[in-house]
Amino acid sequence: MCTNPEDFGDSKKYSYQDVYSRLMSQERKEDNLTMTGGEPTIHPDFTKIIEYIKKDFVNMEVTLLTNGRRLSYPAFAKKCLEIKNLQVAVSLHGYNAQTHDRITLAKGSFAQTVSGITNILKYKNSFQGLTIRLVITKLTYKYVHKILDFISDKFPKVDKIVIMFMEIEGLAEKNIDFVGLTYKEWQVYESLIKPRINNFRQLRFYHFPLCVVAVDLWKYVWRTLPEEELTFSSQCKKCWCKKYCLGIHKAYVKIIGDEEFSPPKKTIIKAVGTNFQNHPIADVDC
Repeated sequence: MCTNPEDFGDSKKYSYQDVYSRLMSQERKEDNLTMTGGEPTIHPDFTKIIEYIKKDFVNMEVTLLTNGRRLSYPAFAKKCLEIKNLQVAVSLHGYNAQTHDRITLAKGSFAQTVSGITNILKYKNSFQGLTIRLVITKLTYKYVHKILDFISDKFPKVDKIVIMFMEIEGLAEKNIDFVGLTYKEWQVYESLIKPRINNFRQLRFYHFPLCVVAVDLWKYVWRTLPEEELTFSSQCKKCWCKKYCLGIHKAYVKIIGDEEFSPPKKTIIKAVGTNFQNHPIADVDC
C-alpha cells in the first residue's frame, strides 16, 4: 500500500549524484529535510549520504521514513543517529510476525523492525525523536488497537504515534481491491483507540477529514497533505468547521466517492494560535 511508484527507490534512477544535487539545491532553502523511498536505508550509498547530511545540514531537522529493518544492526543504527537532529519515523503494520509480515510480504520483517525500534530508543540522544506510524488499510484496521497495546507494552518511551489513513496513490491504487477501505468502515473501530491514547506521550491522526472522526478526538487531528492533493465535496460548502478541516484526498473521491461526508454537529472549538495551519484545533467543548 505504499503511495510511491514502484521505481521510486530505484538506486539506478536515483544515484548518489542525483541525491547530492538535490541536497545542494535545497540546502539553503528549506528548514527541514525528509529521506524517503521506497526504503531509503537500502540505497547503496546511504551511509555516504548520511555523512554529507551530517556535515552540511548541522542545524536542519532531518526526518528518516523507514521500515526500520536495517536499523536492527546496531552499527548502522548508530551511524544514522550521528545526525544530531534526526527524527526517525518507523512503519509498524502488525502486533506480531503474522500480522506484520503479511503486509510487508517479507518473512522476518517484524522481528527486524522491532529490533530496529529497540536500537533507536537505545542509542538516540535527547534532540532526536522516534515516531511509530500505523497505516490504516483494509488489512490492518480491525487490529490497530492491538498494535497500540503492543507498542505501549514494548516501547512505552516512544515519542509519538501517528495513525495514518491510507493515501490511494502508487501501489495503494494498484492494489485497491486488497487494501481499499472507507472511512465509514474505519469508524466502527475508532472507539477502540480512545481508551489507549493516554498510554502515549503524543498521538496524532493524519489524513482524516473532521466529519469522519469523533469530536473528542479532533484535538489529535493534524493536516499534513499538500493543498493540491485535496478537495472538498459539495456537502462541505455549508460545513461550519471547514476552515479547520484537512479536506478529502482527491484520489479518495475519485475512486471511492464522497457520499459519506457531511457537516458534523456544531461544537465549541478552541483553536491553536501558533501552528494553526497544521494543527488547527487544540481542544473542543463536548
